[in-house]
Amino acid sequence: MRITSVEVHVLKVPLVKPFIISAGTQNDYHGVLVKVSTGEVHGWGEASPSKRVTGETEASVVKFVRRMAPRLKGRSPSLELIPSIFDPRNGAATAALDMAIHDLVGKVEGKAVRDFYLPRGRPMRSSIETSITVSVGDLETTLEHAGALVEKGATTLKVKIGTDPALDIDRIKALRRAFPKVKMRLDGNQGYDEDQATCVLRELEPEGIQFIEQPLDKRSLGAMARLRKKVGIPIMADEALTDYRSLETIIKKGAADMINIKLMKVGGIREGIRIARRAVGAGLGIMVGCMIETRVAITAGTHLALAEDGIQYADLDGHLDLREDVVTDGVITRLGRNRIPGSPGLGLDVTENALKRYSSRSLEG
Repeated sequence: MRITSVEVHVLKVPLVKPFIISAGTQNDYHGVLVKVSTGEVHGWGEASPSKRVTGETEASVVKFVRRMAPRLKGRSPSLELIPSIFDPRNGAATAALDMAIHDLVGKVEGKAVRDFYLPRGRPMRSSIETSITVSVGDLETTLEHAGALVEKGATTLKVKIGTDPALDIDRIKALRRAFPKVKMRLDGNQGYDEDQATCVLRELEPEGIQFIEQPLDKRSLGAMARLRKKVGIPIMADEALTDYRSLETIIKKGAADMINIKLMKVGGIREGIRIARRAVGAGLGIMVGCMIETRVAITAGTHLALAEDGIQYADLDGHLDLREDVVTDGVITRLGRNRIPGSPGLGLDVTENALKRYSSRSLEG
C-alpha cells in the first residue's frame, strides 16, 4: 500500500459571531485541510495559519504542502514519514501533514491515534474536560455570553482579557458572583504590561482562578518570571511556547508554571508529545489548546491530550465558533468534555458538500 495523492483545500467558514481578543477581531475562519490518500483510505489534517501567531498564511501553507508532497507520494504509510516533512518554521502547515499521516496510518493499522503514544498497560482515557471561551466584551455582553455557555453545559470558562484592566477586573468578579461553581481561567493574549498584570492578578486572586495564559508579551520572559513571584495565580506560557527550543528557554528563565501546547505552533501531534514529556520532566503543568479550527484539528488535539498523563488541561473548543461543521464523526463536545470515538485514526471524515461550499481552492500536490 502506497500513498497516491496529497490534496489541499483552502477554506473560508463564517463564525457564529465575531471572535474578539486583545489583538483584534475575527469574523471568518480561514484555514487549509490536507488529505493524504492511499487508494480508498484517506487521512485528514488541518492548518489554521496566523500571521501573528505562526507567521503563516493560507498561501504559505499551500506552498509548503505542495513542496512536501513528493516526499510522501509513493511511500508506505508510516509515522516515520513525519520527520521528513517536519519544519518548525512552518508550524501549522507541518501540523496539517502530521495529522493527516497519523490519521492515515491509524486507519491502515486499525489503531486510534491516541493509542500510538499510550504507555504499555496505562488505562485509556476517552474524554477530557475542556474550557469554553468567552471573548473580550463589555460587562453585559460577558455575562450574557457566559450564561449561554453555562446553560449549554460548560463547566469551565476561559475568559479573554487584556484590553482594559479595570473593566477586566469588573468582568471577572461579576462572572464569579454569577457562576460561583464554574471553573475559570483567563487569557491575556499578551495584552498587559508588567504593572498592569500585577495589579489585575493580585485583585483577582480571591476569585479562584485556575491560571492565566500569556498576560505579557511573549518576548518578556524576564518579566513573566518576576510576575510569577508577585502573584498567586499560576502563569501559563502560550504565545511564548512555539517549539522545543522555546520550551527550554522558558524552563531556564523560570518564566511560567505551565505551558499551552497548540498543534499549530509546535508542528503537530508527534512534536506535541515530545514537548509534553519534556515539560512533565521539568515539573510544568500542561494544557493542549487550539486556534479557531474545524473538528479535524480539535479531534487531533484531543487525541494528544488523552495520550499523555502529564496533560491535565484542555482548551479545545475552536470548532464551536464555526457557523457550520464540515466534519462527520470525530470529537464530541458535550457537558464540558471532549470525547473521542475508539475508531481508527482520528475517527472522522470531511463531508464533500462542505468542501464544495467552503473551499475557495482545491489542489493536488
